Amino acid sequence: MNAARAYKDVIGELVAAADALRERDRARAKQLKRQLVDLEAVLVQALERAALSRLGVELQRDAVLEALADESWMALPPRPQPAADADPDRLPDLEAAANHAAEQLQEVARRRFTLGRR
Repeated sequence: MNAARAYKDVIGELVAAADALRERDRARAKQLKRQLVDLEAVLVQALERAALSRLGVELQRDAVLEALADESWMALPPRPQPAADADPDRLPDLEAAANHAAEQLQEVARRRFTLGRR
């Protein structure tokens, strides 16, 4: 086998390998684009859920502050900042606990207001 033929054979193998890599990369890029679309949808849902949670917390805090408006002696702390280390998997439990605590506080404030008016 002469050197020219050996060179052509090696180049042929390189071209075939490059074509195979290109095809594999094309398929992987297509798969990654589909995954990106799915992840973007999950991200949008998470952002919407976070916005709804923040809105719920703000409305709940406003309702509690309104219920405590007559309690001028009570110094209310400023709104706390979100906990950076909060576990997002616990969101439903945390929301339920906040709702329960707010309902209890509002009920106590209602009873106190009702008893004070008699």
